[in-house]
Amino acid sequence: MRKLIVVLLVPAALAACKDDPKPEAKSEPSEPETQKVPDQLLANQPSEAFVYEQLTFKPIAGHHFELKAPQDCGGYEFESKSPMVMRCQLGAPGEHKIRLSICDDAKAYCKPVEFSVNAKAGKGFVEKDVPRKVVHPPKEKEPVEGFIMNKPDEAVAGAKSKDSLLFIHFYGIWCPPCNQLEENVYSQDAFKDATKDMVRLMMDADSDVSWDMKSKFKVGGYPTVIIANADLEEIDRVVGYREPGAMQAFITDAKTNKDVPVSMVAQDAPDKTSFGMRRRVGKWHYERGEYEVAEQWLQGMDGEARKYLLMSQERQAQKLSDSEAQLKAVKALAKEFPNEIEFAGWVEEIVQADEEAGKALAPAAFKNIETWMTSAELPHTGYSKADLAWYKASLHDALGDKDAAKAAYLESAAFSEEAAKSSNLSTARGANMDRAYALYKAGENEQAKKLYQELVAAYPEEFSFNYNYASILNKLEEYEESYKFVQVAQQHAYGDNALRAAHLRAKVELKLEKPDDAKKTIDEALANATVPKSTAVRTHRYIANLRTLRSEIH
Repeated sequence: MRKLIVVLLVPAALAACKDDPKPEAKSEPSEPETQKVPDQLLANQPSEAFVYEQLTFKPIAGHHFELKAPQDCGGYEFESKSPMVMRCQLGAPGEHKIRLSICDDAKAYCKPVEFSVNAKAGKGFVEKDVPRKVVHPPKEKEPVEGFIMNKPDEAVAGAKSKDSLLFIHFYGIWCPPCNQLEENVYSQDAFKDATKDMVRLMMDADSDVSWDMKSKFKVGGYPTVIIANADLEEIDRVVGYREPGAMQAFITDAKTNKDVPVSMVAQDAPDKTSFGMRRRVGKWHYERGEYEVAEQWLQGMDGEARKYLLMSQERQAQKLSDSEAQLKAVKALAKEFPNEIEFAGWVEEIVQADEEAGKALAPAAFKNIETWMTSAELPHTGYSKADLAWYKASLHDALGDKDAAKAAYLESAAFSEEAAKSSNLSTARGANMDRAYALYKAGENEQAKKLYQELVAAYPEEFSFNYNYASILNKLEEYEESYKFVQVAQQHAYGDNALRAAHLRAKVELKLEKPDDAKKTIDEALANATVPKSTAVRTHRYIANLRTLRSEIH
């Protein structure tokens, strides 16, 4: 075992730590009597994981990873490295040595932390170069008219045979804006006419049938709509809901750029690309979650490109748990772009990190919301009046004004109720999910429960509504009732949703003082989990949540 390094504080003395420093000839510093090194320097130290499972390491409070010192994840590359968080994956079954170097923030000592992680070949794991067997959902959702459902090979073959573009919609059955696109946009004759020369494909984000495409296109949020050519070269994308007119404009622009796929332009160097293309590629990298690359493309530009540069810096800082850099970026966004629709969201983030600075910006944020409420440009932003009212409510909440927050949540619920009337379904899915949650946030629990009951009655065998209702009942501490609905949700869940349902079920079982049942629920869910290689797929997040909850059960 290598010995602990103890360094007496000397100005600028600690540039890096070495494992076995040689003592000075005349004297050897001794450990200060008041200095005690904690037994555990990692906030989490797993002993086992699945092959490809994303491992996230964080130091305990008052400590950081020393990036100049050796860090090793069983010989595999780190996906991200920062003083506050390290992430990596183990690519083969077996025992792997993890070695991390941690220092205390006072720079009094550094210590190498070594341990082993046993990587298991989880369900669905196959060795390199062996085709992975894709498992389709046990019960597909109702087909959407004009779309090929979860059959990417068929869609690509059709596009090749017709030399046509692909319109690809990544959805979650639980996702309100995904449902609203289906109900309010895809059912319209204008959309059908605009895409009649395209092959339309729906991909279920919660099923492994979508993994390969999600990995290729780096899809992280839903809905994501991608227009690509038959060679799967991406032309353009939108993330989130768009009103019919805005979707029409997106389709028209994509057709205009069909001979210049953004994924092809991205292969060039930024300094050899026009400003317009640099902005397009930088924004594309941002939406793919490639924030560092986005920064390279957007440096030195103004306007929308500058906004996306700062948003990339904010997201990258968040990813690396660098709260100081994150606050700096969001303050710059609020200062430079006070008229943008996201302004209130930035101000709320500032309130949570720097209350005084956030309070000073709050009046401007509320004014910004009211301006956008009546703007003719609102339908083109991807936001709705219900979203703006939610922004208002959330900011009031952050400022501690509960009465104003309640009024704004009710306003959001009213806008969602209005939107539900435009649905082509007798019981709207997306807008009603938003409305029910807004009623709950407003404290109108009986109204919220009544609406959830109507949704469960309308869609009795669907994961989404049973899960959402169970989640609300759990928050209301109605555990017995919550348990009934989470079991139904789990019965009709698959893929990522099965992991989410298991997590909620285990939480309810703990509330019902059934720790052994909770352990069993988690262990069975993990045993049946299929782990994607790409960490862009959300499965990693849900597995991590289960691991964390399991570690808390004694």
